[in-house]
Amino acid sequence: MAKKVFVFLTFAAIITLVAMALTKPEPWEHQAAVREIVMKVVGREVANMPLPKEYATMGTDVAMSAAGSFLQSNMQVDDYLVVSVGMVSFHGQSLPITVGTFGKVFVLADEEDVMRVIR
Repeated sequence: MAKKVFVFLTFAAIITLVAMALTKPEPWEHQAAVREIVMKVVGREVANMPLPKEYATMGTDVAMSAAGSFLQSNMQVDDYLVVSVGMVSFHGQSLPITVGTFGKVFVLADEEDVMRVIR
């Protein structure tokens, strides 16, 4: 009986690891997940400013362009066998910001962390 349980658990672990390896998100998905959070923060900040609508739209576009450039040059995605980890270089440190597994990207930073970086 114990041997059957061991074989079953081993088989289940192998299937889970293979599924994790096959469903790892691509590097661009990590950047898209971070951009989404940055867009929320920038949109909220611009909405709180007393600006005409066309200036607010232009400010949001410029901020998103700057965020995209920052991520392109300072974010790298390390690909491990079953997960991928997005790292951002900021002030001389490399900080993990995303973890990708099972086809999903989980952002480790919340909106307040992004706000601190933006300011």
